[in-house]
Amino acid sequence: MSYKAALAAALVVVVAAPASAQVTGGSLGIEYSTPIDGDDFGGTAYYGAIEYGFNRDFSVSADLSGYRLDNIDTDASSLTLHGVYHLNETLSVGAFYGLDKLETSDAVGLYGVEAGTEFLGGEVEGYLGQVDGNISTATVLGADGIYSFGNGFSAIGNAAFSFQDDSDVSRIAVGAQYDMLDGPQFYVEVGQTDVEVGGISDDDTFIAVGTRVAIGAQRGTTFGPRSLFEILPGF
Repeated sequence: MSYKAALAAALVVVVAAPASAQVTGGSLGIEYSTPIDGDDFGGTAYYGAIEYGFNRDFSVSADLSGYRLDNIDTDASSLTLHGVYHLNETLSVGAFYGLDKLETSDAVGLYGVEAGTEFLGGEVEGYLGQVDGNISTATVLGADGIYSFGNGFSAIGNAAFSFQDDSDVSRIAVGAQYDMLDGPQFYVEVGQTDVEVGGISDDDTFIAVGTRVAIGAQRGTTFGPRSLFEILPGF
């Protein structure tokens, strides 16, 4: 599937779905991340997502993200389409297909499976996927979690990994989130990225701050974006 074809598919989902479905959730958000040492690239990410439910068991959603770097003259974008099956009120499984695109290169496809659940006041989701590039492939996996302490405060954490023949990339972060009553969410997280290529490794500690607004369902959408750009904040 080409990048333009996938964008067209997303538009079809948004335009045609209301005839047989209803909006169950959506979200808008923005995040800025930067390495703490200031030596490498920082960047701003913009997010938008919408989900349609055909019945209580099945829904589809689309995520569209844009990434702007501070110190390089190129932008990136990512599109993810999800098909979601809700096993019950707290457990969902799904499949996704995504495309990552730099302005200066062809789009790279990403597909896989995902699952999410709620329990004991917390939420967790995870995914496993395969990247199909023009030259090589890579395996990706990741997980996100949130635990609410009440009064609007929550602990958050996430981890993502990419494994290729001669290169490994990882991102791990923890932080805190505050949910305003009937308003936006604000969060801050601190983490580390590690890149190993051909036996040479490099790591960076970063900080990220962001805000998002959930529409409809409490979580906004069942699953989040799936992208290689999410593994390395600001690339």
